[in-house]
Amino acid sequence: MAPPDLGAGGRSIDDFLVLLPAALAAGDVACLRLAAGLGAAAIQRIARLVQAHDVACLVEGDATLALDAGADGLHLADAGPGAVSAARTRLGSLSLGVACGSSRHDAMVAAEQGADYIQLERDAVAADEEFLALVEWWSELMTVPLVAGSATSPAAAGAWAQAGADFVALDPACWTASDPVAAIAAHQQAIDQATAARARLAS
Repeated sequence: MAPPDLGAGGRSIDDFLVLLPAALAAGDVACLRLAAGLGAAAIQRIARLVQAHDVACLVEGDATLALDAGADGLHLADAGPGAVSAARTRLGSLSLGVACGSSRHDAMVAAEQGADYIQLERDAVAADEEFLALVEWWSELMTVPLVAGSATSPAAAGAWAQAGADFVALDPACWTASDPVAAIAAHQQAIDQATAARARLAS
C-alpha cells in the first residue's frame, strides 16, 4: 500500500516517485496498491513506473479508475453482495483482489466468484495465534493465493509467511520509517528466512 498521506497536500507524488525504485528493489514486491483518491493522472504516473519494474499496480475500490489509469487491476477492501462477481466481469483479465477481514465464508465466496487473491487481516482477529490458524487453514485447503496483512514488523511478516501466506502486505506505516527502504528490506529478509524454514519442514 502506498503512503496514506500521498498527494492532496501530503507527501508529493514527485518525491514518492524518486523513492519508489529503491523501495521496489528492496524486496520481492508483487504489487503496489494505490488509493482511488489520488486520481487518474497520479495513478497513471505511478503505475508506469512500477510496471517498468515488473510490479503490478492495483487501485483500491474503483474499477473505472483502474481501467482508465492503465492499472493492472482492482483491490476491493469492502466487497458487498455481488461486488466481486460484478468487478470480475468489469475487469476482464485484469487482477482482482478482495479483502475479507477474518471471514472464512466471505473469503471462500470471493474465491468462487473469481478473485485472483484473498487478503485476510490480522486486525480482524483477537490474537496472533488465531490469525496464524486462519492463514494455515487457507494455505492447506485453498488454491487461490492468500495475502496476509498488514504486517507492522518483520517478525509478523515472517510468522505469516511460515504459516503459509503466499504474500504479505506491509503496513503503510513502513513509509514513515526513518529509512523506508531498509524497513522493506528487513521485512523481506524475515519472509525469506521463514519461507526457507517452511520448505525445509516440508521436505
